[in-house]
Amino acid sequence: MMPVSGQKKPYEQDFVAWLDDTVVKLKQKRFDEIDTDSLIQEIEGLANRDRRELKKPSGSLAASLTQKAVCRSARQLSRLGADYARTAPTAS
Repeated sequence: MMPVSGQKKPYEQDFVAWLDDTVVKLKQKRFDEIDTDSLIQEIEGLANRDRRELKKPSGSLAASLTQKAVCRSARQLSRLGADYARTAPTAS
């Protein structure tokens, strides 16, 4: 089903519904009813995204580890502050 010129394609109107519909058609082997151009575009996009992620695994890993370390340090500082607040001498 091709949209009339100027109309949005089904995947542009409701992407999740289009994906669900495409999966059903693939499982039922109704290949002639699939918007193959859009499906190819989406699969290429996924492959390109994965390639980009694979090219920078150390950067992603380093960022993740740094974020965890910062969060851990913040929790430790928070605990130290809370401990200090409980044990600090009060001004009279």
